[in-house]
Amino acid sequence: MTLISQLQSLEHKFSFARGVVHPGWEEATRAPLSNLLKKGKVLHGKVKSVANNVVTLQDGSTLEAEYIILAHGAGKSYFLHGGDEDDTVFKQTLRSKQKAINEAQTILIVGAGPIGVELAGEIKSFHPNKRVVIVHNNAKIISNAVPPMIDKFVTSLTDQIRGMNIELKVNTVVSGLPTPRSGDGFVHGRREYTLSDGSTITADLAIVTTGGVQPRESIVPLSSLDDQGKVKVDSVLRVEGMQDVFCVGDANNVPETKMGYFAMKQAELAASNIIKLNKGSSVNQYIPGDNGTYGTMMVPLGPSAGLAAIGSTILSAKMTSLIKSKGLFTKKTFGNLNVRPPSLK
Repeated sequence: MTLISQLQSLEHKFSFARGVVHPGWEEATRAPLSNLLKKGKVLHGKVKSVANNVVTLQDGSTLEAEYIILAHGAGKSYFLHGGDEDDTVFKQTLRSKQKAINEAQTILIVGAGPIGVELAGEIKSFHPNKRVVIVHNNAKIISNAVPPMIDKFVTSLTDQIRGMNIELKVNTVVSGLPTPRSGDGFVHGRREYTLSDGSTITADLAIVTTGGVQPRESIVPLSSLDDQGKVKVDSVLRVEGMQDVFCVGDANNVPETKMGYFAMKQAELAASNIIKLNKGSSVNQYIPGDNGTYGTMMVPLGPSAGLAAIGSTILSAKMTSLIKSKGLFTKKTFGNLNVRPPSLK
């Protein structure tokens, strides 16, 4: 078994929003891959292309395999994305963001998707006296979930946000917002922003979390991509037109909200199906995690607040904190990679 990774660590994205706010938490954003495989190796390199049974790297070298699993993600988002940065540089970047947030008195967050909401909660939990304003272009927060979140979840989470003294402006657009560098999202410097309702806000720092993605250069044939640039997969997560290649996570076109939990479920199924194929057994189909009327999501608002919904079932702030908000799955993630988790406060 060979794992090909451009980085020497896994990006633990559950901790990114806290990592740009709380000193020390930058250490939880990268988990080393060095101890992951007891049988196999980790190869550091960039994949250029994939065909049935052959992976070609950027340096021209090739690897042959009976089966291949792609888990290369969708690309760089507006909000913080480490990209090609090594661990030391990336953590230094996070510390610089912590400093920028610490020095700002008024912070404008553009977008009330999960990241924007989580980030606002993290800032308020660590800096309760700062003015935090979220501007969202939809009537409801978390408006991009597929399927949509149940109304009582959206309403209760909105009430929590406002109860933390976070200003929330819905159905509003920021005019003339500078385009942030892809993979960063921070617009530094005090400036006045004009909103679509005619009001203005002067902020020391703006952070764009609208979810825009700069797509990666495709590593599969264009015939295997849909019109959104997603890798087309069948019901068992096999890439269309590629018999022995599977694709999991953000890169594929499975119709569900792209979250780490579902990506792990896809990875487990792909691995299980490969084992079954080796044994000559029939494979299992993937059932999208959000296959009901309402979506599933856990949204922390700092270590002790937030809300979760599993379809129509709502979990309290206390339960959400116990499951996710307090530790953000850090111990589990680092433990799964056979490395000691960082000491966090």
